[in-house]
Amino acid sequence: MTHSGFQVAPADFAAAAPRFEHAADDLSAAVVRTVDVLEGHGSFWGQDEEFEHEYRADWSAAVDLATACEKGLRAVSDQLANTSVLYVQADDASAQSFGTLHDRLAAILDPNGVRR
Repeated sequence: MTHSGFQVAPADFAAAAPRFEHAADDLSAAVVRTVDVLEGHGSFWGQDEEFEHEYRADWSAAVDLATACEKGLRAVSDQLANTSVLYVQADDASAQSFGTLHDRLAAILDPNGVRR
């Protein structure tokens, strides 16, 4: 059986959010370990200032990229959690408004749909 249209399972969004948060935590820890290792190498390049400049620029860029990815994972986690909450709130509001409409129609129409 195939389904057409758009369906959302808010619980799936909410369940996925922590996985992205955990991935961000893991990436953050990896960045800290990487920086510790890179800084622990010391000045192994001797007097080669050009190498030092390029080496530091490259590992700084790698750390910046990993940090940006961590922030992105946290943003995805937040958006998934927020989407779950907002979807349920919107669905509840929609159901309430249909209930109100039903009550109004029931007040002016008899059970056969004829205006009273």
